[in-house]
Amino acid sequence: MTKWLTKSACLAALAFGGGLAAQTISFNAPQAFLTAAVASDVVLADVNKDGHLDAVVPASGANAVSIMLGNGDGTFQAPVNYPTGQSPRYVAVRDFNRDGNMDLVVVNYASSNVSVLLGNGDGTFQAAVDYNVGVNPIALAVGDFNGDKKLDLAVVAYSSSTISILLGNGNGTFQNATNQALGGTQSASVVAMDLNGDGKVDLAVTYGLNTLAVLLGNGNGSFAAPVLYRTPNAPVSVTEADFNNDGKLDLAVACSYPHGLVAVYLGNGDGTLQTSKEFAVGSFARSVTAADVNHDGNEDLVASNASSDSISVLLGNGDGTFKTAVNYQVASSPQAVAVGDVNGDKKSDLVVASNNSSMITVLLGVGKGGFAGSKIAGAGTGSTGVASGDFNHDGNQDVAVADMTSNAVSVLLGKGDGTFQKAVSFPAGLTPEAVAVGDFNNDGNPDLAVANNGSNSVSILLGNGDGTFQPAVNYSVGAGPISLVVQDFNNDGNQDLAVANQESNTVSILLGNGDGTFQTATSVAVNQGPVSVATADLNGDGNWDLAVADSTAGVISVLLGNGNGTFAAAVDYNAGTNVFSVVIGDFNNDHIPDLAAAVNDGDHVDILFGKGDGTFRTAAKLPTAISPIGITAADFNGDGNLDLAVTGFTSTVTILAGNGNGTFQAPTYFVAGSGSYGIMQVNLTGTLPDLVVANQFSNTISILTNTTP
Repeated sequence: MTKWLTKSACLAALAFGGGLAAQTISFNAPQAFLTAAVASDVVLADVNKDGHLDAVVPASGANAVSIMLGNGDGTFQAPVNYPTGQSPRYVAVRDFNRDGNMDLVVVNYASSNVSVLLGNGDGTFQAAVDYNVGVNPIALAVGDFNGDKKLDLAVVAYSSSTISILLGNGNGTFQNATNQALGGTQSASVVAMDLNGDGKVDLAVTYGLNTLAVLLGNGNGSFAAPVLYRTPNAPVSVTEADFNNDGKLDLAVACSYPHGLVAVYLGNGDGTLQTSKEFAVGSFARSVTAADVNHDGNEDLVASNASSDSISVLLGNGDGTFKTAVNYQVASSPQAVAVGDVNGDKKSDLVVASNNSSMITVLLGVGKGGFAGSKIAGAGTGSTGVASGDFNHDGNQDVAVADMTSNAVSVLLGKGDGTFQKAVSFPAGLTPEAVAVGDFNNDGNPDLAVANNGSNSVSILLGNGDGTFQPAVNYSVGAGPISLVVQDFNNDGNQDLAVANQESNTVSILLGNGDGTFQTATSVAVNQGPVSVATADLNGDGNWDLAVADSTAGVISVLLGNGNGTFAAAVDYNAGTNVFSVVIGDFNNDHIPDLAAAVNDGDHVDILFGKGDGTFRTAAKLPTAISPIGITAADFNGDGNLDLAVTGFTSTVTILAGNGNGTFQAPTYFVAGSGSYGIMQVNLTGTLPDLVVANQFSNTISILTNTTP
């Protein structure tokens, strides 16, 4: 979690003044939009009749359904929430009362009922009317089950393993449910279709550890006994389409573990199915949707992968087989995917509901079945910290990544276009968590300093100037080093190090000798759990000072430098429990450095305004995405005001555009990789700063190229 500004960058940041009106900041990464708490499903429909697709999202943590009106350009308005039953999991959107307006039926897991919300046609909905069903309902299908031209409901219940049939009256009301036992446990999903071509609607249901059941319809609202087919383990979702273009409907089932896959069952046209063919997707598949996303006339599949924070797109060959999955990162723990053209360019887009992040992610289609996604480059395992420099003197910025589970630092040489060569690994100490760049031997070549949490040391890797590094030399520091910064703390012209030690509640100061070696570390006490350190001249005396985020204590410790490598006793400022990182900048353009801290408890950024004497005013709080971890500051839109970028453990980056007076615009969100952790701003491709994010769970870095006009 290294957070720092070099001296030149710090002075430039503090010199910002005035500035233009803030403008929208954009990156070449999928954008995400907040819903109410815990998004569990998503459906696209035009609920306000403006010609744009809107998103309907059950929010199980809020006992509500979120309506997010589409702007027609791929973005969505803030959610308007309508109360439902408890823990809504699934939604269907149809015109149930035949008035030309879209209505909603929401499945409520914890209250064992469904809520019907009739639409007014302007994007608003009437109060919910509830109907009881089986115990812990989890999904539903819509169809005319009794042939009366009125829409009915089939609701599967997880705990009672029943299917409830609610016959519609055609006016938006429904008859009491009749229940049919499935003969298994843990019902998970249901789809309605005419599988045997007799003009009557049939059902397919997944339940148990390995069961797909087909229930042929009798045409009167009842169904024949289930016919069972074996699936791979844990079938969680089923969809229907004609995958081999033979005019007969087929089924595809998402199976979650031990390995995520989709099992495809070709239909024989008489209600029976052939043996399945299996296709790999991401980790812990949660749902599958069929659609022709590349418009070639063949049905494709899109699966959500809850554990790998991704969706898999499998393009169909038209014969019932599929190409190898292409994966795209989305916000954390995706549950469901909807397909539609949300920006009006005649290409299929994807909207993904993610429950851990309470967000929908929008992946805009680029044609031929591809989607706009974050640029990803592989690193080592457990990527946490990230730093940049021109390691091979080719004029392009390169990246170094601390890989905590591979005990190494990965170096990725930049190509100058926002992409990188394959990572090369250099051994460090045990569990490296942060990396910083400096010239420790004054030879003009960038060197690396790595904080090794597991071995209580800092590794120094001297650069050869060609992108390679000499073997690490290790220096002992306090217990649990987790963040470090480079600066000349004793004003001798040589670069020194300050290291935050989480377990010993200290900052270690290593004074450099100018030849690549360092003196024995001295320690400065801070509060409990220091996890991030930043440096700047906070009181204007010409000496470098420190700001330290103390996670356990929930404070920022400020240590004023004496100019000789020693520091005054720490002064603490309240931030919030689990403050994870701190950055320094002038956020109100008064030419005095301020502090910005990412606070995990309460999901916000604290802004502490400096008084110019090294003291700070009470924090202002800014909302971010869930579980903020890393933070960096830069002028991302070129308006002369500092902005903030904050990683969240939800695979997202929150952008807070600064207004130049200490206030910020409403947050916008972009997708990075799984377990987004360390973040830095660096100019990779143009005049505006880009972002590089270290992704701990996916062992990658995400490159978010700045596309702000």
